[in-house]
Amino acid sequence: DMLVIEAIATMAQRQANCVLVVDQQQLLGIFTAQDVVKLTASLLPLAGVAIAHVISRDPITLPLTSTLDIYSLLSLAREHHILHFPIINDHCQPVGVISLDPFSQIWDYLLPSIPTHQVLSQENFAITHAENETISNYSQFTLEENQQIADELRENELAWQLSQERLDSILSSLVDVVWSFNPQINKLLYLNSAVETVYGRSISEFFHNLHLWQEVIHPPDRDQVESAKSSLPVTGSYDLEYRIVHPDGQVRWIRDRAQVIYDSDHIPIRINHIATDITERKQIEAVFRGYTAELQAIVDNAMDIIIRFDRQFRHLFVNRVLTLTTGISLGDYLGKTNEELGMPAEFCEYWHRHLQEVFDTGEAQELEFEYETVNGWRTFHSRIVPERSTTGNVETLLVITRDVTQLKRVEKELKELVLREQAARTQAQVTRQYLANTLESISDGFVALNREWQYIYVNQKAGQLFNRQPEELIGQNIWQEFPEGVGEAFYHAYHQALREQKFIQLEEYYPPGNRWFENRIYPTQDGLSIFFQDITERKITDIALHQAHQKLVFHVDNSPLAVVEWNTKSRVKYWSEQAAKIFGWQAEEVLDKDFNEWQFVFEADLEKVQRHVATLLEGKTARMTIANRNYTKDGAVLDCEWYNSVLLDESGNVSSILSLVQDVSDVYDELRLRQRAEAALAESEELFRQLAETIHEVFFIYPIDYSHVLYISPAYQQVWGLTCESLYQDPNSWFDLVH
Repeated sequence: DMLVIEAIATMAQRQANCVLVVDQQQLLGIFTAQDVVKLTASLLPLAGVAIAHVISRDPITLPLTSTLDIYSLLSLAREHHILHFPIINDHCQPVGVISLDPFSQIWDYLLPSIPTHQVLSQENFAITHAENETISNYSQFTLEENQQIADELRENELAWQLSQERLDSILSSLVDVVWSFNPQINKLLYLNSAVETVYGRSISEFFHNLHLWQEVIHPPDRDQVESAKSSLPVTGSYDLEYRIVHPDGQVRWIRDRAQVIYDSDHIPIRINHIATDITERKQIEAVFRGYTAELQAIVDNAMDIIIRFDRQFRHLFVNRVLTLTTGISLGDYLGKTNEELGMPAEFCEYWHRHLQEVFDTGEAQELEFEYETVNGWRTFHSRIVPERSTTGNVETLLVITRDVTQLKRVEKELKELVLREQAARTQAQVTRQYLANTLESISDGFVALNREWQYIYVNQKAGQLFNRQPEELIGQNIWQEFPEGVGEAFYHAYHQALREQKFIQLEEYYPPGNRWFENRIYPTQDGLSIFFQDITERKITDIALHQAHQKLVFHVDNSPLAVVEWNTKSRVKYWSEQAAKIFGWQAEEVLDKDFNEWQFVFEADLEKVQRHVATLLEGKTARMTIANRNYTKDGAVLDCEWYNSVLLDESGNVSSILSLVQDVSDVYDELRLRQRAEAALAESEELFRQLAETIHEVFFIYPIDYSHVLYISPAYQQVWGLTCESLYQDPNSWFDLVH
């Protein structure tokens, strides 16, 4: 069933001069290089021709045990005009072949008599080279006969070589890999040299390892290829793109086209492949995809509207900006004209006229128009650009449109600004004079410096503070006029403000003048504007106040009274050390806390304290003393007297409450003991009174000197018949009634 093409491919691959054709191990015939030459010379098409139709049947064979010498073999070759002798065993089965190979330089020397079976080889069918020695049986052939045989063999070999070279030249000139495979016998029939470049492996590797085709496939692509390969007997062909891996690890892309050749019974007898290296194309496609994605992203995110029209004024392309502007979806635009989209007739006529002009003239045009969008009426500027084919004809138009509404508005405002600027020029001189008058009237000194540290303006107050005439300083360098200021705090502040372009306010002592100055430094790109004033007296006052404050703090810290300051939201602003000693909480534990936020005021007194604090915060009284109980950190209860004073700000509003706190727990304990004693005495006196008033006996209570009556029981009135009052008035009147 082998085809002629397959036989030729096998011979070319094996570099053999013939093939033996067998059926069930019986020799049918032989196909030789001479047959290839004849077929090639006949120019007959070989595709689909079976080898059985062109073989030489019933060839002359030699038994495996033959003892013919080389000369007898050459004689047979000349007689029958053949170069190949199949060797058969006792069962008439072919076991090898003897080929008279011209490449072995057999005719350059006469060979000794060598038994036929010694030159036979299953794997190598060429006759081995004889040792270089004199031929003993020269008489069997004449030199003329040998030379004639040699000439005929050389002619046949040249013809075969020409045919082989022609076929190899055609296949080897291809950059694509060409191979043929017989699925019936699982055999690689032919493979051209391009495989070494495309696959990075030698031809012999593929002949020795039929699985190498699958092994070189990139692992992620193997399932795809195997699926297509398994379906190939049914589909008859495939066209796949997949990756292969070179021995050095390089990954290449392959386009593999396979075609199945069937016999008359539709049985696959050969699979032909052509593999093309498409790595460069894949790389270009990847780059192109990247460029395409990048271009699409640019177009979709562009601020301009981009449209492409064909000659029928249909939308071939629109970007996302147009759909957002008009509210019409992308799908509705494509393939439709402005009329089909329902746009106003006047607008359509306007656009069609200009589009047609560009198609006709091939010259770009620019338009400006107004259109009602989803955001109201807007002004647009469009540029219509012709797009030409390779023949130079205008095929499509590219329209780039920009929303210039804001630009138009700015242009209008700019025109108005120019008019106002012209009008303002007249006012500028007045304004400058007004500014100068203002700077001269302020109580602060003012100077302006350029970037070269030169005075460009000095007001009169600054001149007074410098003890210089302002006009003398104009154009002069500040650090040359006042070198004693270099390195001082003001020097560094001026440079920082100009360098960092930030406003700086500075109060600093100026040693050269023994004065304090406050500077407000305003930077611009052109220099500095500086307002300053002499604050020496204020600083002296501040220092005195600071010292007084330090003394006050000292007294507060050393006072036996706790000092607590509250803000207007009843939160602690200040908590003295004595407060920490009395109550147990440190300042960091209570600062910025409302007294309701921790267990500080005794529950029974809380409502009273809240009421009094509200009165103080409302400014209804300037001071107030509150006696209430407070908790300490460890849970003890203290009796405290709070001496509260309201502090006011410059506007007369309450700014805080200052409280001096005294722990009077000992005093209150003594008072409570006294109150309890007095209560007990009163109770005792009441019991005595009740007893005295209920008995019928009279009893008196006198001091030791009997100077007056301390008490007389009510029974006195009944027994003596006198009133108790009379006895109190005259302590001795009771004697008058004694018998």
